[in-house]
Amino acid sequence: MNNGIVITDSGKFENIINNFNNAIVNIEKVFENENNNFKKIDSTDLWSSDLQKCITNKYNELSRNYGDIDDALKTLSNFMKNTLDAYKRLEDKLQSDMTDNNEQLDVNS
Repeated sequence: MNNGIVITDSGKFENIINNFNNAIVNIEKVFENENNNFKKIDSTDLWSSDLQKCITNKYNELSRNYGDIDDALKTLSNFMKNTLDAYKRLEDKLQSDMTDNNEQLDVNS
């Protein structure tokens, strides 16, 4: 069983990280926009009903947990980026070592 991380295509993995980060930004924008909308609704008599109160309460429940969700998503994103960076450094080191070994073999030939 291999518990190590194997990245077969660092370019694709980097795209996944970038897409993930873009999704985090989009989620932040949604919460910001919805928060503004709910503030407008709550501060006016534009809409008042049991359904509005239910929706507002559900949104408030979700938004209370948003900070933790946002932190977890950013932590995962940082982990993926750090993993990719470490993988690239290792790949570069192995390539350098292989080049050095090949040069050494050429000298000894």
